[in-house]
Amino acid sequence: MKCIIALILALLVQTFHCVGQDVIFNDPFGKLYEFSLQDCSLTFLSDTRRQLTDIAYDTNGILYGIDIMGNIFILNPTDGSSSLIFTLPPLPPGSEYNSLTIDHNNILYGMGLDGNLYFYDTKDSSSGLIADLNIQAIGDMVFMDKDNLLILVSGMKLFKYNKTTSQGSI
Repeated sequence: MKCIIALILALLVQTFHCVGQDVIFNDPFGKLYEFSLQDCSLTFLSDTRRQLTDIAYDTNGILYGIDIMGNIFILNPTDGSSSLIFTLPPLPPGSEYNSLTIDHNNILYGMGLDGNLYFYDTKDSSSGLIADLNIQAIGDMVFMDKDNLLILVSGMKLFKYNKTTSQGSI
């Protein structure tokens, strides 16, 4: 029961990323934690001193984070250091970036309350707007496979977007 309560708490607190038998997540104050699914232990990793809204690991084990302004950072989960690598376009007043994920080609995808889905390629630093999806992302995105992106949207619904066909639906 202790394990289930700890996992639920971890999921409710903020964003996370699964790595094998562990979950890495951040709180709203920049602290990174590791939750072990094997023994239900929670370990403080570091303090990034950044108010991150989401994190994502690439295929090489590099951890990225995004803040409400669209600043994307490389994070060191061991010591909390960070380096700004890119800033997404400014959002309208009252809007914020809150979702970040990465695909199998190490391309980051960022989104916020305005409905615009952006990309940043970590290999060649190219970036741009993919589409205005006319939805409000409220916190997390994940790839189902190499083409299909699931986005948590307002109303606690899942929006499925296909990168290849540019089609989306709830």
